[in-house]
Amino acid sequence: MKKILPHLALAFISMGIGRLTPAPGTISSLLALCLAWCIPTTNFYIALPILLIGLTIISLIAINIHLTFANPTKDPGYIVIDECIGMWIALLISPLGLIWQSIAFVFFRVLDIKKPGIIGYVDGLSYKNTFQHSIIIIADDVVAGIIAGGLTTLIKIIYHYWQF
Repeated sequence: MKKILPHLALAFISMGIGRLTPAPGTISSLLALCLAWCIPTTNFYIALPILLIGLTIISLIAINIHLTFANPTKDPGYIVIDECIGMWIALLISPLGLIWQSIAFVFFRVLDIKKPGIIGYVDGLSYKNTFQHSIIIIADDVVAGIIAGGLTTLIKIIYHYWQF
């Protein structure tokens, strides 16, 4: 079991698409968006947080297992489960609807790729062990998701305010 555990962890955190080129993070975020669209709107704000909490806990464990064996120095690009977490956070904050959630997707990808301000700061934090490293790998996407969702909501507010 010890020999297969790192491989299972890698398969989970890469979602089977982590080594695809180009843009595995964008593909992962798009997959997260499509999965969220499968949730009925009446249950969206109940089901998605439950899925998000579960995914985050399992991801932290799987990333920690992988880092124990692989020992990469930075946030490896093939770990894409964190993009799903960040995307789902953006969707929870942004308004419901295809247009608004698509805008949140674009904001999230731009913020996750460019890593401006606090997102870049969080991404560059130092760590002392694999668990801290696991948290940092996910944390920059959490911050990007919060900002993307907030920007999308702000745009909707401005859009509705200026309509007569």
